[in-house]
Amino acid sequence: MDLACKKDTTVAWIGSIIFLGWMLASVVLPRLADIFGRKWIFVSFMCLNLGVVTTLIFSHSIYLTMCMNFLVGTIAVARWTVGYIMLQEFVPVRQKKVLGPIVNASGALPLLIGTLIAYSTRNVLYIQITALAINLIGVVCCLLILPESPKYLYAMGRYQECRQILSKIARFNNHEGNGNTLFRELTYSKFDVEVQAEESQHLEEIHEASTIDLGDRDTKYGATRGLTVKPTEEEKEKEKEPEPTAGMLCTDSTMRGNLIIMVLIWATVAFAYFLIAFELKYLKGNLYMNALVACVAEIIGKLSASPVLVKMGIKPLYFLAFGLASLGALFLTIFPNPEIAAWTSAFILVTRFGASMAMVGAYLGIILLFPTQVVSTAMGICNFFGRLIAMLAPIITEVPPPWPMLSLLMLLLLSLFATLFLRTLKSEPELAQNSSMAESTEKSSQSEGPRTGT
Repeated sequence: MDLACKKDTTVAWIGSIIFLGWMLASVVLPRLADIFGRKWIFVSFMCLNLGVVTTLIFSHSIYLTMCMNFLVGTIAVARWTVGYIMLQEFVPVRQKKVLGPIVNASGALPLLIGTLIAYSTRNVLYIQITALAINLIGVVCCLLILPESPKYLYAMGRYQECRQILSKIARFNNHEGNGNTLFRELTYSKFDVEVQAEESQHLEEIHEASTIDLGDRDTKYGATRGLTVKPTEEEKEKEKEPEPTAGMLCTDSTMRGNLIIMVLIWATVAFAYFLIAFELKYLKGNLYMNALVACVAEIIGKLSASPVLVKMGIKPLYFLAFGLASLGALFLTIFPNPEIAAWTSAFILVTRFGASMAMVGAYLGIILLFPTQVVSTAMGICNFFGRLIAMLAPIITEVPPPWPMLSLLMLLLLSLFATLFLRTLKSEPELAQNSSMAESTEKSSQSEGPRTGT
C-alpha cells in the first residue's frame, strides 16, 4: 500500500476502525452468547479470523485492509469477551482469581512476540504468518475438544446437556464413574457450590442429597435422579424471585449501580492502556526497547493481580491498581519533561503496571459481580463504552503536556473513588469459604472413589 500518497485521516482510520468494530460488536455478540450459548459464537468467529488474517497478508488495498481491520475488532469481542467468560465458567471461584490474571497476561504475549519478531526481521509478514498458525491450531483444538460451558447450561436449566458435558469432561480427565454419578460428583463439588455462592443456597443439604440415588428425574439442583429435597423457607422465598434477565441490568438497583461503576472502570482502563501505548513514541531511546519493556511491565502487572485477588479480594485490587496508576500519572503531570529521561520511562511503567492490574480487575469484576445469565451482556456494555473512550486516546495524546496525563489522572481518581460503592452478590469471605468447601468435597470424592448411592 502506498500510504505516503494517502491523507493522514485515511491512514489514521486503519487503526481506529478496529475500535469501531470492537465497539459495535460489543452491543450484539455478548448478548447472543447469553441467549444461544458461548461455544459456537466463539468458534465461528475464530474460524472467521482465519480468513481475515489470510486476507490481510495478501491485501494491497488500503480500503480492503480497513474492512478487514473492522472485522478484527469484531472478532476481538468473541475472543476476549465471550471466550474469556466461557473459560472462566469452567472453573470454581477461587481458581478464577488465579486463572483470570494468567489469561489477561497472555494477551500481552502477542505484543511481546511481535515486537521481538519486528525488531529482529523488520518484516511484519512473519508476525502475520505466526498469528495465522496459532489461530489455525486454536480452531482445530476448539472444534475437536471444546464443549459448551457447563455452568451456562446449568444456569439456563439445561440439566441433561450439562450432565452430558460434565461426563465428557470427566472421561477426558480419566475420572471414573458413570454419567449420573459423574454429574452428581462434579456438579455438587464444583458448580453447585459456586452457584450457591452467587444465589445464597444451602451447601450442606445439597451434599447430603448428592449421596442419594433414587428414580430418574431432574430437580432444581440438576439431574439428581428422583431426589426430593424439602426446601427451607429461605429457598421458598428464593424460588419466588425472577430469573436474572438483561432488563434487570437497568431495573435492579444493585446490578444497575454495579454496571455504571464497571462501565467507568472499563473506560478508565481502556483509556489508560492506549494513552500510555501512544505516549511511548514520544519517549527518548529505542522505540522497540521501550515497547518491549512496556510489554514486560504489563505481563508482570497482570500476574501480580492474582495473589491480591486470592488473599484480599476484588476491591483491594482496584485500590492498589488505581493507586499505583494514579501515582505514576501524577508524577508525569507534575514532571512532564524531567532532565533525566529515565524518570519519564519509570513513571510510564508504573502507570502501565497499575493499569494492567486494573484491567484484570475489570474483566474479573464482571464475572464476580453479575449472574451467569447476564454476565456476557454486562461485559459487552462495558466493552462498548471502553472502546468508545479508547478511540479518544490517540487524539488526547497529541495535546501538549500536561493535559493528557492530567485527564488520565482525573479518570483514575474517579474510578478509585467509585469502587467504594460496588456491591457484591455475596461477601467475599463467604465465596472463599464455599470455594474451599468445594475443593474439600472434590478431594474427598477422589479419595473415596465414585459414589454409588444408597
